[in-house]
Amino acid sequence: MNRWMETFKWAPDHMRQVSILALMIFDDLRPLHGLDEHDRFLLQAAAISHDVGFLYDEENHHKVSFDLIRKADFSGLNELDQMLIALIARYHRKSPPKKKHKFFNALEEKDKGRVKKLAALLRIADGLDRTHTNFVKKVQCQLTESTVVFVLEPFEEKSPEVQAGLKKSALFMEVFNRHVVFCGVAHL
Repeated sequence: MNRWMETFKWAPDHMRQVSILALMIFDDLRPLHGLDEHDRFLLQAAAISHDVGFLYDEENHHKVSFDLIRKADFSGLNELDQMLIALIARYHRKSPPKKKHKFFNALEEKDKGRVKKLAALLRIADGLDRTHTNFVKKVQCQLTESTVVFVLEPFEEKSPEVQAGLKKSALFMEVFNRHVVFCGVAHL
């Protein structure tokens, strides 16, 4: 997959940063999502490839990314894993997974749940690098019964990253049935 990624030169720093943030979120939220190390790998793969379609179609790059990942020749990945990675990347923006989406609908229920959970994490991580400047260096998540607090370093309430994180948290709130709050260490 890394060799394949080298052929796409659009924003590699952004995709690497989104991967780092997504994995921080994944690791902190293990008690909430209940996913395993293989799912962590799927999230990482989707994060480092989520924007490959941007070179071809900016407005619909999420759909193009899905097609590129789905049709790529990755040795070592089985067909299901490749489809899951493609779908997680596809749902990093715009429409959430829907039953009318044929590739999503073809999955078994447990895999639909994995895609939703991982896409929800990827959306927030992507939002936290909205300006592609690696502004957010660290994210830690704290769980309460009704809320997930994302503690950002650094934190600026009006930053594009916080605003995008909030905007992209709708799927997360739906999937995990928790409110989302972004703050800095000093705000705790």
